[in-house]
Amino acid sequence: MRNFKNQRGITLVALVVTIIVLLILAGVTLSLVAGENGILGRATNAVDRNEIGTAREQAGLLISDLITGYYEAKYVNSEAENTSDARTYVFNQIGSGRPTDSGEYTVTKDDTANTITVKKSLTNKTTGTVELKANMSDGGRLTNWQYKDKEGTFQNLDRSE
Repeated sequence: MRNFKNQRGITLVALVVTIIVLLILAGVTLSLVAGENGILGRATNAVDRNEIGTAREQAGLLISDLITGYYEAKYVNSEAENTSDARTYVFNQIGSGRPTDSGEYTVTKDDTANTITVKKSLTNKTTGTVELKANMSDGGRLTNWQYKDKEGTFQNLDRSE
C-alpha cells in the first residue's frame, strides 16, 4: 500500500473551484467596467456633460462681453440711444460680422424666436457635436437652455425651468 501522507499538491476539485471563482470575478469586473452603467459609460456621459457645460460657459462669456459693450456704448459713449434693449444690441452685434466664436464654439442667433445657438463639432465623441439653444430676455439674460441629444431632439438643460 502507498503512503499518501507525504504527497504535496492540490486536488482536482480545489482547482475547479478556484477556476469557477476566478470566472465569476472576471464576469463581475467586466460588467462593472463595460456595462451600460459601467465605468466606461459613465465616463463618456461625463465627457458629454463637460462639453455641454463648456459650450454654455463660452456662450455666456460672449454674451456678457456683448452686453458690456452695450452698456459702454449706451452710458459711456451715448451711441446706443436708438437701441431699445440689450437683446436687440446683442443680436445686432452677432449679425453685424462681429466675431461670434469663442475658441471652438460658434454662436448664431434666431431673431424670430429670440434664441441663440451655440455649436461645436467634436471628434471621437458619442454625440459628434455639441449644440445648445437658449432664449434671451430683453436685458440679455440667457434662459431656458436646451441641448441636442444623440437622436437630434432638443432636451431641457435647466431642470428648474
